[in-house]
Order: sequence, then structure tokens, then C-alpha cells
Amino acid sequence: MGSKEYELREALEDWREEKTAEIYGRSYLIDIGPAIVMGNLVLERLVNCAHHAKINSVNDIRKETHWTNTQTFGSEVLSIILRIIPAVPLSQAYTTAPLQRGPISATLNLPPVEQGNISCASEGSRLTTSRKMNKCSRVRLPSHLLP
Repeated sequence: MGSKEYELREALEDWREEKTAEIYGRSYLIDIGPAIVMGNLVLERLVNCAHHAKINSVNDIRKETHWTNTQTFGSEVLSIILRIIPAVPLSQAYTTAPLQRGPISATLNLPPVEQGNISCASEGSRLTTSRKMNKCSRVRLPSHLLP
């Protein structure tokens, strides 16, 4: 977690303490604690989701946390989240590399594997050895195993 996430956690903790005292009174805040308004697990989930840019609306809060007070306090919590960690447009939230089509050996820069025997030659020597390729015990094919 970065400094923004710690700042968000502190702001949400302050908010739930104030909201508990406002609704139930200081005695409930002292006796029961602020979890009566928002539990610790919900608070942690909100911070994690905000870090990963998953919270952009009240519906996102409901979807990600299943918090029972989302309808009542969701807009207040959303404004706190967006004030500290602004929403990132979905197009900028994730970047993807273009998919490449081809054999996996080309993607991993491995030499191509032929069916049957594999020949190995060491550089500078004329000695070649061959060994039988391992086969999968389930399908009895060598095609999906590395030597």
C-alpha cells in the first residue's frame, strides 16, 4: 500500500467514528466502536478496491463489499474515496500487450521440439546424442511436455 491508501484508510476510519457518534451517540462509539456503521473487513476491502481502481460508483461499493449500509452511506463514502484516490478511466486502468500468434516455443524463445527423438549437439564437438522424448502418462503424447 502506498501513502494514498493509508490516507484513505485514515479518512474512512475518521468518517465512521464521526458517523457512529452522530447516529448512535458517543457512548455507542466508546462501548461498541465504529464497526457498528462500517466493519473493519468492509473498510479494508474498500481500500484494496480503490487501490485497484475498482470503485467508481455506489454500485461498485455494493458489488465489491456487500455492505448493508451502502444505500444509506454509499454516496458519502464514494466522495471520500474519489477525493483521495481519483477514479481512473477504464481505458487507462489496464494496459494489455497485443496477443501473439505462434507456437509457444517461439514465444518463450525455445528451440522447436520435434516428435520422436531429440538430437543434442554440443558446440565445437561432433558428438551427438539422442534420447527418447518423455510422454505424458495420461494422454501418451509427447506434444505438450518439455524435455
